[in-house]
Amino acid sequence: METFDILFLCHEKDRKILEESIKYAQKNISDFRKIFILSREDYFLNEKDIFFIDEKIFPFSKKEVEKYAPKGRAGWYFQQFLKLYFFRIMGNKVLDNLLVVDADTIFLRKTEFFENGVPCYNIDEGFHQPYYSVMERVFGFGKQKDFSGITHHMLFQRKYVE
Repeated sequence: METFDILFLCHEKDRKILEESIKYAQKNISDFRKIFILSREDYFLNEKDIFFIDEKIFPFSKKEVEKYAPKGRAGWYFQQFLKLYFFRIMGNKVLDNLLVVDADTIFLRKTEFFENGVPCYNIDEGFHQPYYSVMERVFGFGKQKDFSGITHHMLFQRKYVE
C-alpha cells in the first residue's frame, strides 16, 4: 500500500466548491495521509489533517511570472510553478507521493492511485492548443499522441520532480 498526500490549489473563484471537493476526496480516495490547501488567501477548515499553505512562502509571485508568461497565461504558468516547487518548499512535511488536484475536481466514485505499488496516471482525449504551444516553445516539439496527460489531477513523485 502506497500512501500519499493530497494538494488542492485553490483560486478564490473556487473557494465555494473546494469544500465539496475535499468532502468527496475524503470519501472516495483511500490511502492518503494529509490534505494541503495552497492558496493566496487563508482557507480555514476545522478538520484534522487538512492544512493551509500560503502561496506567499514561495520564492516567486504571480506578478513576477506575468513579466515572462504569454499575455493572459500567467495564472496557468504560476500554478504550474507552485506544483513543481511544492516538494522543495515543504521538505519532509509532505510525503514523496503527492496527488495534486484542481480545487473544482470532485471524485464521485472510489478512486485508487496505485496498482501493485505502481502509480496510475490519468489521460484525456481532449485537445487544448495553448498546452501544446507551451510544449513547442519549451521543448521544441508539439503534440505527439492522440491523448494528453494534462488532466484535473496528477500524482507527482518527489524523485522525478526534484
